[in-house]
Amino acid sequence: MAIRTDAVSLRRRIGARLRHFRREAGRTTSEAAGELGCSRGKISQMEAGMYRLQYRDVRDLLRFYGAPESEAETLVEQAKRSSEPSWWEPYSDVVEEWFAFFLGSEGEAVREFNYEQLVVPGLLQTRDYAAALTEASRSVAPGNRTKVAELRLER
Repeated sequence: MAIRTDAVSLRRRIGARLRHFRREAGRTTSEAAGELGCSRGKISQMEAGMYRLQYRDVRDLLRFYGAPESEAETLVEQAKRSSEPSWWEPYSDVVEEWFAFFLGSEGEAVREFNYEQLVVPGLLQTRDYAAALTEASRSVAPGNRTKVAELRLER
């Protein structure tokens, strides 16, 4: 059902699976770092999804952890895609860091629940409505209003 993948979301998901397999194998971050010849910090950042993944590192760690081959292949393929720019990259100058997480995650969602008491939900807004709402917003800088409205429509 997901229409868009996002590099940040992919890295987070891969990182969570790496942590899962490391723990399941009874390995420490020090042992994983020794296997790759890197620091423990790199392993921690990979598992947190905060590090640009190299597919070879993912492949080598999954082998080291004894992960099932079928899942390892999937994760390695995802790691290859995890360096592609996000679909919302053209709007990155008007996207705050906290909101980037939601933009990336909503493209992979299979279900949504949303309640809005006073405005039309962002994913249902028309061009005119998004422009008017953005124009009236105090939190959007005047120079960014057109681009923020375009981002709403792109979503």
